[in-house]
Amino acid sequence: MNPHLKRLSYDVLARMADNILEGAGYLDQYPVDVIKWLEVDLGIEVHPYPGLKRQHQVEGFLGAGLKTLTIDHDLYFEDHFLNRCRFTFAHELAHFYLHRSLYESADFGDIGQYLTFRETISDEDLKWFEWQGYSLGGLLLVPRSRL
Repeated sequence: MNPHLKRLSYDVLARMADNILEGAGYLDQYPVDVIKWLEVDLGIEVHPYPGLKRQHQVEGFLGAGLKTLTIDHDLYFEDHFLNRCRFTFAHELAHFYLHRSLYESADFGDIGQYLTFRETISDEDLKWFEWQGYSLGGLLLVPRSRL
């Protein structure tokens, strides 16, 4: 098991979501403006990439150093993908908070390097990595405590 990847339960992630939202000042804001959170509050630059999903089966990824987020161009600019775009941003926010040490220890800046980075993670750890990103991302958009 990768030492950077802890296996956290959904209940732990739900509590984390409330703590993260409260610390970021978004606990009582609906909908959460994840785009502002990333770009303004965290200073992460968003880079639309034409064909990212079509060519690489990736909707978005954080760059090493946690300073950039590359997202599929169509997701970012097409209004009918707004909800999917927001979820992709929330998913990457989750990785930002959950897997910071893994990203800080990596060295990649483009899609090829990112895909190589993912290949260094075992299949089992990658399942946890993505499940946690999806789960916490959803909880950042819709906290369980507010349902």
